Amino acid sequence: MSQRIPLAPAARRRSRVWWIGLSAPLALMAASCGSGEAPPPTQGSEEPIISASPSPTLKAEAVEVPARPGAMEYGLGAAWVSVDVSLSEENPRIVKIDGRSKKVTLTIRGGGHAAVGPDAVWVVGEKQFMGRSTLKKVDTKTGKTLLGVALEAPYDVDVGPQAVWATVVGGLARVNPTTGEVRKIHFPEGQDSPYHVLATGDAVWVSDPNAGYVTRVDPNTNRVKGQVVVSGARELAVADGDVWVASQDGQVQRIDPRTVKVVATISQEGVGAGHAITACDGSIWTSNSNTGIYRIDPATNKVELVLPLANDYLLGIACGERELWATSSNDTAAYYHRLT
Repeated sequence: MSQRIPLAPAARRRSRVWWIGLSAPLALMAASCGSGEAPPPTQGSEEPIISASPSPTLKAEAVEVPARPGAMEYGLGAAWVSVDVSLSEENPRIVKIDGRSKKVTLTIRGGGHAAVGPDAVWVVGEKQFMGRSTLKKVDTKTGKTLLGVALEAPYDVDVGPQAVWATVVGGLARVNPTTGEVRKIHFPEGQDSPYHVLATGDAVWVSDPNAGYVTRVDPNTNRVKGQVVVSGARELAVADGDVWVASQDGQVQRIDPRTVKVVATISQEGVGAGHAITACDGSIWTSNSNTGIYRIDPATNKVELVLPLANDYLLGIACGERELWATSSNDTAAYYHRLT
């Protein structure tokens, strides 16, 4: 069921928390270690680029979900939304919203972060024993668990061309999508809380808001190839050949992937403080704490508020099939807008 939502009249001023249930047997895979000396972290950025926000230009529709939503992804013709995501909730799960009908068509036990691969969705979740948790590969039509892998407190997951990648305590886990074999890549000492992972064709990028770094990993050698200091770094996106980082400090950093250096800092109205960020339709889309969604033009780094939502943190932003999706911490709904 979808309905038009009220829009916020003026600007004012997200975190993803989860656990997952799993009923199928698990395949515990032995982990082998890979590490390397990381190059010294780099620093430096241009002056913040600030531009006035024009009048909002977009409108959104809402699809009801069973409970308060959190992180989301889009892929294989559907939006995948985690619901009941706080640690206090007892029934976390992932719901699938069909992109055509805009209806919930599948519920996967468990909650947390999900990543869509070419033939399955990967879900991070259920706490097991000794601090270990489950990463599971799930059939997108039936919700059946196809593969379960035990990892050390995984938080986020992404699917790359070489492997499935999950952030774990102290580093990154590389998972074979067929066998479930695990190899851990260790990060430098003190970087114990990797947050978001983004896999591209030639690199894997990881943020750590506590340590204040963004790390580049070479998927061919499984070694850390560079780091840059980004205070409060949260979610990541790629557009116009660069990596974009939403910071809890209320700004977006643009990183040159070749030099692993910040080349621009975009700071206006706390943009980026909502933590969510994505790239599609030739633009970067992000949020601040409670105003709505902003669009950043990669050609100019200019910012505009395009979709105000009268809610609190936007916990997830995703794009697919020329539609922009978002979730809010204050509603039991996922919002979508058709990009023209």
